[in-house]
Amino acid sequence: MNKSYDELCQEVALLHENLTDAARAIDKARTQGTRLENQLQASNAMLREALELGEEFSSRCQALEIENARLKGEPS
Repeated sequence: MNKSYDELCQEVALLHENLTDAARAIDKARTQGTRLENQLQASNAMLREALELGEEFSSRCQALEIENARLKGEPS
C-alpha cells in the first residue's frame, strides 16, 4: 500500500518531533548528570576534609595519651 505525500510528510513531522523530544531528554539527563557529578565532587571534598581532621585529632589524642602515661609514671 502506497502512502500519500501528505501521509509521508505527517510521518516525517512525527519523527522529527520524537527526535526533538529525545534530544531534549538527553540534554536534561546530561545536565542532571553534570549537577550530580558536581555534588559528588563537593561531597568527596568534604569527606576528605573530615578524614584529615579525624586523622589530626587521632594524632593529638595519641600524643595526649602518651603524655598522660608519662605524667602518671612521674612521682608527685
